Amino acid sequence: MTLVEVQSLVKRYGTLRVLDGVSFSLEKGIHGLIGPNGAGKTTTLKVLLGLTNADEGVVKVFGLDVSKESSRILERVGVLHENPRLPGWATGLQFLRYVASLKPGSSNEDIMSVAKIADIDYALERTIGTYSAGMTQRIGFAAALIGDPELVFLDEPTANLDPLGRIDVWNRILELHKERGASFLISTHALFELEKVCQTIVILHRGKVLDQGTVETLTGKYSVHEYVLHVDHPSFLKERLEKSGTVKNVELRHDKLVVSVQNPEAFFQELSQLVRNRDFHLMDVESSKFTLEDIFVVAFRRKMEQ
Repeated sequence: MTLVEVQSLVKRYGTLRVLDGVSFSLEKGIHGLIGPNGAGKTTTLKVLLGLTNADEGVVKVFGLDVSKESSRILERVGVLHENPRLPGWATGLQFLRYVASLKPGSSNEDIMSVAKIADIDYALERTIGTYSAGMTQRIGFAAALIGDPELVFLDEPTANLDPLGRIDVWNRILELHKERGASFLISTHALFELEKVCQTIVILHRGKVLDQGTVETLTGKYSVHEYVLHVDHPSFLKERLEKSGTVKNVELRHDKLVVSVQNPEAFFQELSQLVRNRDFHLMDVESSKFTLEDIFVVAFRRKMEQ
């Protein structure tokens, strides 16, 4: 069953079309919703949760129409909003119990389980107003997991966390998907971290879908093959390669050459000829990994060039 289905979604605020014909669908898995500030990511999540109404289009979660059955959907999902505003007067335990009261069948055992998963179980007796920003993020993450949700919406889930805390959250997401079958839709700017867990990406730009697909598909579509050359005379080789028709870009970084090419076979034929001519000594060649951030940058640049 398709978890999320969005067709021709339009959302206006006054005369501004914040979402302008957005369409995508998601199956079970871990998915990323990415784009620059103002792209429409948070608004899309709000529409999916029934927190704001669409002006046009069809939006379904679990096959249910969000505009008509948002209460049924909310019973089956978890949510962590960006910069969650939580009741500072309540203890962590009181807050989690309140969230559990909204989820049919949730027990005190469930509360303690998610608190442990989020690594906030040690502070449940303290009031949220005394929490650090990172602790507030963790109690929000715990709340999103109450009720064993089928789908969890996370908006900047690692905000305010230290490096170890961010790693822990991403590991927990992977574990929950593998062990419990939970699916996630994650909006974040932490692309380097997101790429370690997600399977499918939707890229938004100015309220439109710039592109979408699996990480592998998008990598194949946008990647430029990049190699790091370890040579004894990098400046000399750089001059030669700048005149080459097989090289798109060449940079000198810390006595190494970083070369971008679109046709690796043609490039290595030329490189082999240079080696045979003994113009320089090649010690090693490394292939650079094309990242999710690279995909976003190239997709964005191509859109701007249109």
